[in-house]
Amino acid sequence: MLDHSKISSTEFPPLERHLPRDFPGLDLNFCRNPTCASFGMHPDPFKRTTDSDPAPGSVLRGTVSGAMHEEYFKCPTCNKTSRLRKNRAIPEGYRRLKYLPEHDPTAPSCRSEGCFAHGMSGEANQGFYWRFGKTAKGDPRYKCRL
Repeated sequence: MLDHSKISSTEFPPLERHLPRDFPGLDLNFCRNPTCASFGMHPDPFKRTTDSDPAPGSVLRGTVSGAMHEEYFKCPTCNKTSRLRKNRAIPEGYRRLKYLPEHDPTAPSCRSEGCFAHGMSGEANQGFYWRFGKTAKGDPRYKCRL
């Protein structure tokens, strides 16, 4: 067995990551069990073998298992598993959802592309539409005023 204290860190091979990289200010890969003593502690992100640089003593040393894109982290303290998350995907998804159109694209609206009321539903914007009877199912119909 190697005595890591006598070998300088430059002699160790580079470490391979087994946890996704953190995104600035965001890292969602940790023990998520609120009753665990290690709750919120971030685990060692690298695969460590006997011939690699040892992990710092304060770092949580759990295991990462699972098929590709279904990996999970198993906490060594409580033995609960937490699915690994791609940290970069969270802010990207938030930005994508933040700028969704404020109107419902499936709601009936004026069909004319150049009309001001195009894309605005009749129920939410009754100033742009006249009530125009009902459908066979009993839903109200609207006709564009413009």
